[in-house]
Amino acid sequence: MDNLTEHSKGSGFVKFANNEDANRFLSLPQSELKLDSQTMQVKPALKKENLQNGKKKEPKDNRNLYLVKEGVIVAGTKAAVGVSGSDMAKRLALERSKTQMLKNLNRFVSRYRIVVSNLPVFFDDGKLRKICANAVSRNAVITEARVMRDLRAPPGKDGKHPSKGYGFVMFTRHEDALACLRKLNNNPDVFDNNNRPIISFSIEDRTALNARKKRLEKSIANNPIAKIEENEKSDKRNRKRKMKMPPDESYVKKGRFQKNKTFNEVGKFVKRPIDIDEFAGITAKQGNQHKIRSNQKLRSQAEVHRQNVKFEKKKSERAKRLKMAAKERVKQPKQPINKNKTTKRRRFKRNKSVL
Repeated sequence: MDNLTEHSKGSGFVKFANNEDANRFLSLPQSELKLDSQTMQVKPALKKENLQNGKKKEPKDNRNLYLVKEGVIVAGTKAAVGVSGSDMAKRLALERSKTQMLKNLNRFVSRYRIVVSNLPVFFDDGKLRKICANAVSRNAVITEARVMRDLRAPPGKDGKHPSKGYGFVMFTRHEDALACLRKLNNNPDVFDNNNRPIISFSIEDRTALNARKKRLEKSIANNPIAKIEENEKSDKRNRKRKMKMPPDESYVKKGRFQKNKTFNEVGKFVKRPIDIDEFAGITAKQGNQHKIRSNQKLRSQAEVHRQNVKFEKKKSERAKRLKMAAKERVKQPKQPINKNKTTKRRRFKRNKSVL
């Protein structure tokens, strides 16, 4: 069974008590090896030694699952220092929901769209676009910056519905989206130290993207104005630059990871680049697959972070108490020193005579 999707991988193992029975089963014709109108392929199982000697298959990741680990904050690391308990609880809840969403094989992790969570109430589309634009280079193009709002709730004084606390930002290049995530994620200087931005790559559904694409093509085909504009554009030279659009992710790109000399080990964390701050979290690399953490590990992470926050709070309170005690401490006046040495000698002689 696949641990992520909880679906069958289409293969299994059968162990016989006798070697003769196993050989007899292997020699059966294909007509007798049918299960629910499907012909089974039976082969002898290989030993671990033979598997290690054979060629390793190159990993495939058509759904960009390696990006799920990008920006994850692990309890007990430097990135988790100063993170409030509520922020860590939100992060673990989002990670748990991603695990459930990715069980659907039609869903994938977008390379160009990011989700910005833990937004303040007063944030709108313009402010979200501004902070994301300031985090990346000037050449970066943002095609979408939208704060999600609760349409069921009544609008406020400004005529807008209340914010849901998260929004989406779309880039035309994966490098810009990645730079924005690593710059703003868990940054204490963006909103507040106790409410830091939680940024991750968005999870999209290919069936929904395909349906939206077909509706758009159908509406353009049935719109006579769009046809006239297309004919005019074809007749005249279009001197204006075309607006950059993000790549189409509605279809699966059949590709394999290219072998890299520095990142050729699969399943291990990638070394942190030099230009990334410590609060950014885990960095991922294409070709390095990381297993999504189970619910048990997420619960243990929450408990570890809770203990760390408790210890940091006690430490800060103790430091505050010592500081206040130092301020309130009254300096005692210096005692006068008796510089008359004769009186000391006389006392010493009297004590000696008594002895």
